[in-house]
Amino acid sequence: MTFRQIAIRSPLARSLRHFTSQTVAIFLALGSFNAAADQPATGVVAGGEVWISAQAHNGGTGTSSNPYDGSTQIKFDAVIAGFQNTPNVTIHLGAGTFRSDVSSSTRWQVQPGWIIDGAGMYLTTCQMMGNLTGKHWDQEFFKSLPDRSTDNVAIRDLTVDCNWSELSLTADTGAGGEKWGAIEAISLSGSNNLIERVRQINSHGSWANSCESFGIQLSAPATGDATGNIIRYCRAELPQGNYGAAFALQGWVSGSITHFMTNSSVYGNYVAGQNTGTAIGFTTGGVNAAFIKNCQIHDNTFSDCQSIYYQDTGSTDGLQILNNKLVRGWLGI
Repeated sequence: MTFRQIAIRSPLARSLRHFTSQTVAIFLALGSFNAAADQPATGVVAGGEVWISAQAHNGGTGTSSNPYDGSTQIKFDAVIAGFQNTPNVTIHLGAGTFRSDVSSSTRWQVQPGWIIDGAGMYLTTCQMMGNLTGKHWDQEFFKSLPDRSTDNVAIRDLTVDCNWSELSLTADTGAGGEKWGAIEAISLSGSNNLIERVRQINSHGSWANSCESFGIQLSAPATGDATGNIIRYCRAELPQGNYGAAFALQGWVSGSITHFMTNSSVYGNYVAGQNTGTAIGFTTGGVNAAFIKNCQIHDNTFSDCQSIYYQDTGSTDGLQILNNKLVRGWLGI
């Protein structure tokens, strides 16, 4: 598979251009390998780029014309784990489905400066799998450690399938006969992180077991405030269970110390919950928030969702909520 590089003007605000230079590289899958278009893989070096294919082939070297083989869960997780200690890597995921074992205690974590580019929201799928026996909270496909600030990450142009139908087969049964499991697509702690054109589906939360899912969650780390985070042009659909939100902007409380999420925004997104006439799916807001300052929520559409915005806990100062649409909600703001 080859990728053609096209330079376009960056749509990012000046403050976010540390994600890219004045241009953004877009790589279009053209369907065949071509050595003439080869670009060296430098993923083990900060600032490098690697390519991963969902198609089975003989190994690969991580170049654009000979991408790494990520066609199975074992292969994909091994490739990503190879960059575990390297910041500022751009990872290009081709069309197809990439599976990852989110239940593994030794699984890779997103690192500062990683840019993860799919081939398109409906072309690249990152699908969760694993054994949830004894694991009740905090399962995500893309995740950073909360005890440090993971900054300058971009994830875009792909679908994250939380795959509750498969994960539920090994999930423990808890209160009220509900399955345990707080299952969500993305959870990053840090500043200047960008999630755009990402579709998240099949997340899960359980009210009876206090397992809340936050879909795409950007939060402050345990070490300090966070700022400049953005969720835009994303879709959240097909929520499972009865306790969760589509998106979240959240601070952090550690003992008597509060760290805030500041100057961050959620805009241009579409959320579709479950149209059943009952309180299931996205029951804790289109955007769930806690301990935020000077944030903006604008130009989103929320259907079959509890509310546009839900204040989960803590304080909110300087919040702007503008030009949003709520269909069949039951709380509003």
